[in-house]
Parts: sequence; C-alpha cells; structure tokens
Amino acid sequence: MIEVKSVSKYFKEVKAIDDVSFRIEKGEVVGFLGPNGAGKTTMLRMITGFFEPNKGEILVNGHDVVTEKVKIKKGLGYLAENNPLYEDMLVHEYLRSMASLKGFSKSRLNEVIKQTVKDTGIETVYYRPISELSKGFRQRVGLAQAILGHPEILVLDEPTEGLDPNQRIDIRSLITSLGKEKTVIVSTHILSEATAMCDRLIIIDKGKVVATGGVDELQISADKNQRVHLDIEAKGDVRNELLGVDGVVDIISSTTHNNRYQYIALVETAKNVTPIIYRHASQHGWILWDLHQEKANLENIFRSLTKQE
Repeated sequence: MIEVKSVSKYFKEVKAIDDVSFRIEKGEVVGFLGPNGAGKTTMLRMITGFFEPNKGEILVNGHDVVTEKVKIKKGLGYLAENNPLYEDMLVHEYLRSMASLKGFSKSRLNEVIKQTVKDTGIETVYYRPISELSKGFRQRVGLAQAILGHPEILVLDEPTEGLDPNQRIDIRSLITSLGKEKTVIVSTHILSEATAMCDRLIIIDKGKVVATGGVDELQISADKNQRVHLDIEAKGDVRNELLGVDGVVDIISSTTHNNRYQYIALVETAKNVTPIIYRHASQHGWILWDLHQEKANLENIFRSLTKQE
C-alpha cells in the first residue's frame, strides 16, 4: 500500500508538487497521468525515495520514504524515465550487476536472474550487448532489472515512451501480466496507454491532482453534459416532448423521415434520463429503435481535466 499525505516539493522557487494526497491499495495497477512537466516524475522519485518531500508524508507499506529508505527499496522495483542502461555491458552482465547491487547472495543470484529472464521474455538477447538491442528489448531489460527478486511494488516511469505500436503492445501486455501479482504505478502522458494498462487513473496537472478514478468515473467528473442518441418512430411533436424531460438540456441534431426521428440530445450527466424517456415512449406509443449514451472522447476528457487549449 502507498499513502501520499499532503505532499509538496519545491525546486528553488518552482513548486513541482503542490499539496498532493492519494492512496494506492495493494494489487492495484494505477496510471499516473498528466502532460509533460506536470510533476509525474517528481512524484514517482519521491515515492521511490530518490527525492524527499519539502512538506507532507509518504508511506510505502507503512514505512516512511525519508527515514526508512532501505526497507522501502528492498520491496520496490523502479524503471526510471528513459530507462538508463550500461551500453557497454552484455545483458547477462548487467542483470548480474544489478542483482548484486540489490543484495542477492551468490547462491540465489542465478535462480533470481533465470526467473526474471523468463518472466520478461529476454532469453534470445541474454548474451547480447545492450548497445545492439532494439528499443523494445531495451525496455524489457529495464523491466527485468526492476522486477529482480519479485518486489511487491513496481514504479514504472513512461515505460512505453519511444516504442513503435507493436513494441507498445508487447510492453503493455507484460505490465498487465506483472500487475496480476504486484502493485504497479505507471506514469505516462498518453491517456490511451494508461487506460489500456490500468485499473485506476490519477491525473496530475501543474503539480496538483485534478482527478482520480476509473475511466467511466472520469468521464462523469469531466463532462457536465453528455450526448444521448435516439431513434424514435412516432407521431406528434416528439422534439418538444423530449425537451420537456427533466435533464434534457437541448436537441443538438435532428433528422426526420416520415414518422422516424433521429435525435442527438444533450443531457445533464448527473441525471439518469433513460428510464424517463422509456416511460414517455410507453405513454405516447413511441417505438424506440435506439437509445444509447455517447461515450466522451478520452482525449477530450484529458484536455478538459488538465485545462489544455
């Protein structure tokens, strides 16, 4: 479990993180999402103990990141932004070096590395120089370093950055698989990447958390009004009847052919108009061929929450 309580971080006059609080439960895969420069990397570096907060408290499995760094780092794997690797090393040399730095005994070293290599699918490049690896395999090697010894918590900073579409899919699949057994925090500025991997999103902008929740919850919080599509076969003044429904703000599109009416209605997100419209249809003898709510565009939600123009 990770608890962030009223945390702020300053760099001279710049407030990178501003009074941020959130909680991540054991076993969650959480996306830490925001535009470039929003404060994501700073927040992750505080969680992993590389930066200390100026204000507030961060607890990882009950341990304070400032006073109990050694205990925290034993149970935490970290893939830093841009995945720094030693270019002049072979993959197996790099992993042995990282495992030694993490304190694994010689008797456990081979066992730990063997399992990690299998879990991350890097058997075919195990004896190759890191400098010769594709971007996708470099990310896999970085992830292998992070999961050495099966830490309970993984913190991954922009793990799919710079990958081609196929490589992104492979890394997302690997992270999803790891998330079945671990608590995972994934930072990204790409909303579609976060929604593909994560159970829950924490959206940060200008150093503040502006929203948190699943995709459906964020849609509701971001949009005051939503669109409902209707296809109605009826006689009479259907448009005005719909405008009389509590929660219907406007009819923004309409097509009429004979007694068939197709509308897009703008409705208040907080109001559940569906049962009311069904009741109207029954009372007035309408035939409802279609009634569905349009899902808000994910990118528009992100732009709305982070106030991007």
